[in-house]
Amino acid sequence: MGNGEASKSERYTGAGIVDSGVESERETVPIFDNGGRICMLFYRFRRVHRHFPICWTGRRTCYPDGGPFTARKTVSIRYCSCEQADVACSVLTRLRMRLFSLLLIGAGAGAFDRSRVSWKNESRGIYYSYTAEDGSKTKISPWHDIPFTLGKDDGGAMLLSFVCEIPRNSRPKIEIHKSEPYNPLLQDVKKDGSLRYYMYSDSLVNYGAITQTWEDPNKKDPDTGLGGDNDPIDVLQLNESPCERGAIQRVRVLGGLALIDEGETDWKLLVVDVDAADAPNWRDVSDIPKTRVDELRDFFRLYKTAEGKPENKYGLDGRAVDAAHALVVATGTHVHWAEGRKGNAECEFKTSPCWMGLSQTATKGEL
Repeated sequence: MGNGEASKSERYTGAGIVDSGVESERETVPIFDNGGRICMLFYRFRRVHRHFPICWTGRRTCYPDGGPFTARKTVSIRYCSCEQADVACSVLTRLRMRLFSLLLIGAGAGAFDRSRVSWKNESRGIYYSYTAEDGSKTKISPWHDIPFTLGKDDGGAMLLSFVCEIPRNSRPKIEIHKSEPYNPLLQDVKKDGSLRYYMYSDSLVNYGAITQTWEDPNKKDPDTGLGGDNDPIDVLQLNESPCERGAIQRVRVLGGLALIDEGETDWKLLVVDVDAADAPNWRDVSDIPKTRVDELRDFFRLYKTAEGKPENKYGLDGRAVDAAHALVVATGTHVHWAEGRKGNAECEFKTSPCWMGLSQTATKGEL
C-alpha cells in the first residue's frame, strides 16, 4: 500500500464510501458518490488545474459526474475502490461535486427549452433558430448554443443532447460544419470537391454528434494515446426508427468504442433516444445485444475500405466501454470544447478557424 494502490479486496456497494485506510499527507477528500456509476479508483494526486482536475492511473484523465469546475488548489486524496471502477480520479469535496452536478443539469434543462428549437433547410444547409416567449426567433449554433446536458432520465442517468446528422439507412455524409457561421449541417466534401457519401453501405444507425463537445487534436486521449479528430464527439444512436436529420434528441449514454480513424481518436458513443416510442430499455453496454455491437465495430473498422483506404483500428483492443467510462470520455470532450470556446485551445477546419460564436460575427443573429 506504500505505493498508493488501493486494496483489491475492498469494493464499493453503492451504500457509501469504502475507505482503504490509506490517507495522503495533506487534505483528505472523499470520492463523489454517484450511485456507483462513476465511482473511481485512484492512485495518486496532482495539482488541480484552472478548469478541471487532472488525476492519473498511467495517462488516465477523468472528470467525475459532470466535468469542468473551477478550482486552484492541490488536492490530496483518500484511496477507495469501487465495484466496476478501473480509472482514477480525485474530487474536491462531496458537497462541491453535488452542487456542480445540480448546476450542470440545471443549466441544460432549466434555462433551455428544447421545444423552442427549430431547423430548416436553406441553400447552404440546415440552420437552427430559437423562438423566445415573445415569438421572436434568434439564429443559433447547434454546436455551441444547445447545452451539453438535457436533464436526467427516470433512473437518474444524465441525458445528453444529440444532433441527428445521418439517419439510419441513408448515405449522405452530413455533419456540423465547424468553420461556417452558426455551424449549419452541411454535406461533407472530398478533397476534389465532390460530395461525400457512405460508399460501404447505408448507415446502420442514426448517426450524429453531442453538442458542446470537441475532440481536441492537440490533447492525447488516455485510451488511445492519440489526439482527437477535431470534431464534436460522434454518436451511434441505436433506436430502430430513422431520426429526422437536424433533430435534437435527449439520449442516454450506454457505452462507447474508441475508434482510431487515420491515426486520430474518433470515439463513437453508443446511445438511445429516451423519448422515442421505440426506445429500448437499455441502461449499459451489457444490455445491447452483442451481435449489434459486433456489427457496428466491424462497420467502422471497414467502411473506409470502400474508398480505397486502409482499415481503421480501435483503442482498448476494440473493447466497448460501459456507460460510466463513456460519460467520462464525453465530459472530457465537453471540457475541451469549453477551452476552445474561450480561446484557450486552437480549432481550425481546412485552414479556416472554427466558428465559435464569439467575436467573429455577432454571437446571435436575428432572423
